[in-house]
This record gives sequence, C-alpha cells and structure tokens, in this order.
Amino acid sequence: MGEEEMDHLVLLALITVIFAVCSLPLTIAGFINAFHPFSDDKENLTAFRFYALNPIVDPWIFIICRKSVFRHLRSLLSCRFSKGAVKTTAHCTPPPHIKYTDS
Repeated sequence: MGEEEMDHLVLLALITVIFAVCSLPLTIAGFINAFHPFSDDKENLTAFRFYALNPIVDPWIFIICRKSVFRHLRSLLSCRFSKGAVKTTAHCTPPPHIKYTDS
C-alpha cells in the first residue's frame, strides 16, 4: 500500500469516526423519543448541537490532514513512540539543551 493511499485511509477513518460521534446522539435521541418522549427539549437540543458540529469539524480535519502536515505529525509520532528508533535524524534529535537518556 502506498503512502498516499495510507494518508487517504487515515483521513477517511477520522471523518467516519467524527461523523459517528456527531450523529449518534441525534439517532439515539430519536429512538428514545419514539418510545418515551423527553419532558423538555434540553436533550434534543444537545443532540442537534452534536449533529451541527460535524460540518464545522470536517474542514479542520482536511486542513490538519494535508500531506505536509500529516507527514510532519507522523514523523514526530514515530520518533516519539518508537522504542528501538535510532535518534540520528534531524527531526528526531532533541535540542542541544535537553539531555536524552534511555531508561
């Protein structure tokens, strides 16, 4: 699998998770209202606010997951969380004032 395909899969997974998180409260509130209506509209309003959050967050995901930003984040995370990584590349070496020690 190519690097660009992997970038697209990560983007698709993030947007799918955000869509599910934003739309599930409204779906659950709809099912609950069908059997036992809420006494006030506070729960419905909260569910609609979550649903309205999706079109606000999606463009930010596209901005954050641009190719250059995504590669930079991935290189930082791979340097930070890889235990056996050799810290010789420029983006993995700590600044001179920070002493790096393995524990």
